[in-house]
Amino acid sequence: CYKELDLVVAQVALKDRAVWIASIHLLWPFPYDQFAQAGKIAKVISDLEGDVIMSGDFNMVREGASIARIAGAANARVVGDAPTTFTTFSPIAPLAIDHILLPKAATAVVQVRPKYGSDHKGLLAFFSL
Repeated sequence: CYKELDLVVAQVALKDRAVWIASIHLLWPFPYDQFAQAGKIAKVISDLEGDVIMSGDFNMVREGASIARIAGAANARVVGDAPTTFTTFSPIAPLAIDHILLPKAATAVVQVRPKYGSDHKGLLAFFSL
């Protein structure tokens, strides 16, 4: 657990291999320093050996530099169709800022879930490594 980075990482056994599972919550890019936080997280992720599965509130659209840094460190990509997950920011500018990252060769189907008490909709991925 990297509380100062809002990052939790755990290694789990998934069938015949060990896989890293990570949950993330990035700061807003402005007025906070999301890019610096993403760099520190990318360093932690790049030190992991093996596949990384990551999800969470990235507070950034999939094309953002912070996501590119983290995905590159994980040798992963964002999966799904960029669904709107944060609808309370603005009714005319809903944001797709929650993401699931999987190893580049993985296949996935991503579903949007209800808010379940959060201010964000959830994402659920069915995937194959």
